[in-house]
Amino acid sequence: MRWLLLIICLLSPVAAQPGFPADPCPLGTAEAVLEGADVRAALFNNGNLFFGGTTTNGDGYQTPLTGPDAGNRVVLVSQLWLGARLNDVPRANASRYSFFAYRPGLAGPDGTPPTPAECADADRIWIVSRDDVAAYLRDGTLTDDLRDWPVALGAPVLDGDGIAGNYDLAAGDEPAIRGDVTAFWAMTDLARDGVGNGPPVGVDVAVEAFAFRAPPFAPSPASPLASATAYRYTVTNRSGVSLDSLHAGLFLQWELGKSFVASDTARHLALVYRPAPDSSPTGWSVPPAFGAVVVASPDGPDGSPLGMTAMPSYDQGGGRPPSADPLTADEVLHSLSGRWLDGTPIREYGLGYGAPTTAPVTRFRYAGDPVSGAFWSERNTDGNGTAHFASQRRSMMSSGPVMLAPDASASWTFALVFAQGSDNNDSIVRLRGRAEQMHALQAAGVFEPTRVGRLPTPPPPSPLVVRRPAPNPFAGTTALTLRGLAGEAVTLTVTDVLGRVVERRDVTPVADDVDVSLGAGLAPGVYVVRVAGRGFDLGFPVVKTR
Repeated sequence: MRWLLLIICLLSPVAAQPGFPADPCPLGTAEAVLEGADVRAALFNNGNLFFGGTTTNGDGYQTPLTGPDAGNRVVLVSQLWLGARLNDVPRANASRYSFFAYRPGLAGPDGTPPTPAECADADRIWIVSRDDVAAYLRDGTLTDDLRDWPVALGAPVLDGDGIAGNYDLAAGDEPAIRGDVTAFWAMTDLARDGVGNGPPVGVDVAVEAFAFRAPPFAPSPASPLASATAYRYTVTNRSGVSLDSLHAGLFLQWELGKSFVASDTARHLALVYRPAPDSSPTGWSVPPAFGAVVVASPDGPDGSPLGMTAMPSYDQGGGRPPSADPLTADEVLHSLSGRWLDGTPIREYGLGYGAPTTAPVTRFRYAGDPVSGAFWSERNTDGNGTAHFASQRRSMMSSGPVMLAPDASASWTFALVFAQGSDNNDSIVRLRGRAEQMHALQAAGVFEPTRVGRLPTPPPPSPLVVRRPAPNPFAGTTALTLRGLAGEAVTLTVTDVLGRVVERRDVTPVADDVDVSLGAGLAPGVYVVRVAGRGFDLGFPVVKTR
C-alpha cells in the first residue's frame, strides 16, 4: 500500500510542474520596428517592448512622427507580466529592464523546452503588411518575411488552399494580417535559466503586434488609429498541469515627465497625464495624455470579457514600501490581483496603503475622474483636494483570473492610445474618447485579420476597331470611326502628298463608338489620314474632290 501511495505521488501533477532546463537558451537578439501612420514602436522577442538591445534611451516609442512634437517620448518600456498558481504554488514572469523571462521559440504540446539551436532558428521578428501581400499578388514581389511567415511557430494564416496548417502563398494562403501591418514572434518561458521571479510558469506565448497606415481608419493624425499600436498575446499552457488564477498584465513605465496616473474602469483604460497645463520640462507644445486599453480578453464567470480587472501603480521610496515594484512570484501575483506586495488590499484614501480600514477596498489605484479632480485621484487623494507629488510614473494593468487547462490557450489584446487636446485636461478627455473608439472598432471587427485577396482581374478591353474613312472620295468631310478606345488618348493627322501635316486632332473618346470628322478645310487632292494610340499607328489614303 505504501508503494502504491508513493507511485501515486510520483505521478501527481506536482511532479509535472516545470523547472529550469538543463540546457537553457540564450536571450533572443531579434529587434524590429513597427510603424503606423503616426507612430513608431521598437519590438523585441524577450517579453519586452520599446526598450532593449540598441534602443535604451527612451526613443523606442515615438508619436507623433510629424509636427512640433515629433519624436517626443510617451513610454519608456512595457512588459508582458504573467502570474498563476500551479497546485497553489505561485509562478510568475515579470521583468522590467533586464532579467527577461522569455526565450525565442516554442516548447510545444509535450512541454519539452526548445534546444538552443531551435531557439536560434526562432530568434526573429517577422513583419508583413497588406502592401507586401498586394505587391506579391500583383507582380510576384516577395519580401523575406512574407516568404518565411513562420506557421510552424504558430503564425496565423488565412487559408486559401483548403489545407489546414500549411502556408502556401501561390495556392492562395495569406498571413493573417491585423491592421495594415503585423509583426509576429513566438517565445516561451520554459527555455530560460534561473533568473527572474523563480521557476517558470510553463507557457508559450505568440505575439501579434499591429498598427494602421491607410484609410479608412488611419488616413491622418486625426484618425483614432493613426497614433495607436496594439499587441495581442496568445498564452498557451505547456506546464502539464492546470494554471489556476492566471492573470496577464502589461507593465508600463510612462515618459511624460512629472506626471500623474489614473485608472478608468468604465473604459478599461490605464492612463498618464500632466497635472499642470504648462508643458515644461517635457518640451511638448501641449501636454498630451497617453494610455493602454484592454480591448480584448477572455470571458469571465458571467460570460462577458474580463477587461481590466486591476491597475496598481508603483512608487519609489526608502525601505521598499508596499507600493514598490514586485520581485518575487508571490508579490507579482498580489500585484496582478490588485493588492499590495504583502497581499493587503488597496484602499481609496491617500496613497492607498496605510489608509483607514473604513476606506473602501479597490483593485484600481486612482480611479477618480482626474479632469474634475474627483476623489480618489492623484489630484485629490483625501477628498479635500490634497494632491500627490508628481513624478515619472510606473503602472501595471491586469486582466484575470483565468483557469487554463494543459495545452489550452487564452488571448489578450492591449492597445496603446495617444491624444493631444487644447490643454492637459482636454488631452485626457480626448484620450477617453480614443479608448471608447478602440472598443467600438474591436466590436466592429476592425482588429480581426482580413484577406488582402487577389487583385481583381481587369476586364478585357473592348475589341479595337478603326473603320476606314467614309465617304472616300469625299467632297466636304470624311469621318473615321473609332471603337473600343473609350478613355484612351488618340491622335489623328492628315498629311498631303509631300508628307506635310495639314490637319491634326488629339481626342480622348468618352464612348466606345465615336466618329471623328476630318478634311473640312482641305483643298481638293490626295491625302493620308493617320490614327495612332494604344500601341497602333494606321494610315488610310483619301481623296477630296472639291
